[in-house]
Amino acid sequence: EEMKVTWETRKICGLPDDFPLSCTAVRIPTIRAHSESIVVETERPVDVAAARQALAQAPGVKLVDNTEQLEYPMPQTATGQYDVEVGRLRHRTVRRRSWKTPPPDSTT
Repeated sequence: EEMKVTWETRKICGLPDDFPLSCTAVRIPTIRAHSESIVVETERPVDVAAARQALAQAPGVKLVDNTEQLEYPMPQTATGQYDVEVGRLRHRTVRRRSWKTPPPDSTT
């Protein structure tokens, strides 16, 4: 299942076969919907407010991102609609090196 998600994501996004992409699939019986957690690493910083605005205007996407009011994507609220609920957008607190940057030489 995890490799199917990896292959399909690369295909949909037009990414090369060697683009580093990883996922973890967990099968939990649900009646209503599928859920995914997606982490995106970018070469340049992303303004989260601008990302929210872009997602709010994207066709087929319903932005549900108000954690202060406990409003975020949930299978129960996604039931009966075709739009994809997206939310919980935030900057990651841990910084990793870019996938294009080679690892430091461990022999020096």
